[in-house]
Amino acid sequence: VAVVDKDGKLVSNISASDLRLIGHQGGSLSELYKPCAEFVKDAHGGAIVCLDHNATVLEAVQTLNDKKLHRLYVVSKDGAPAAVVSQVDILR
Repeated sequence: VAVVDKDGKLVSNISASDLRLIGHQGGSLSELYKPCAEFVKDAHGGAIVCLDHNATVLEAVQTLNDKKLHRLYVVSKDGAPAAVVSQVDILR
C-alpha cells in the first residue's frame, strides 16, 4: 500500500511483510494504531525506491535486481504514485 504525504507525493509503502512482523519478533499489536508514516519509518526507515514515469523497462529490471526488490512504484512528474511494476509484470 502506498503511503503519501499531504500533497499526494509517495513517501513510503506498507507491505504484507511489514504487517506480518506485527505481533512477531517482539512486535506489538499497538503498532496498528501508529500513523502510517511513523510505522514505516520504524519498520524500514521509511525510504522507498521508485522510478520516474519516463523510466524504461530496462531501468526497472536493473533497479529491481540491484535493490533486491519484488516491486517498484512508478511516480508521476509531481511525485504521486502512478503505477506499480513487479517482477511478475516484467516476466509476463
